[in-house]
Amino acid sequence: MTTAPQGFGLPTSRKILKADAYASALRMRVCAQTADFALHFCATSRRFPAPLTQAWAQLGLVVPKKLAKRAVLRNIIKRLAREHFRLRADTLPQGLWAVRLRSKVSQLPRTDAQKKAWVAQLHELFDAGQAFAQQRADAKANTNLKEPS
Repeated sequence: MTTAPQGFGLPTSRKILKADAYASALRMRVCAQTADFALHFCATSRRFPAPLTQAWAQLGLVVPKKLAKRAVLRNIIKRLAREHFRLRADTLPQGLWAVRLRSKVSQLPRTDAQKKAWVAQLHELFDAGQAFAQQRADAKANTNLKEPS
């Protein structure tokens, strides 16, 4: 039996594991969306200290059976999202990132072209999400500068 080489895959520390952390991330408004996916971002702050114990970006995935009936399809979507996040995790701001499937994909074919389309959507999604997080950080910095000391 062979094992996977170390260094591949998303480490457990980069995954959202607690239900309250998922709730905090999904409670935030959608910061970016594509035809099939929505991205929620919950930045580290004093308002949400309990689930945000890590000082780096963490990923949560929501792929409901209602939208993707077959387990094979749900697993493909999760693998693509995890791999995309793994490659970009160091450039993303710290906080909770939740990718949610938002449209029914059960009838779509499981072809390489479809997988490439989903990868392109995930790339677009995280680009827009990163821009949203940067705007939010800039706005917060400007607000802190304007407050009298």
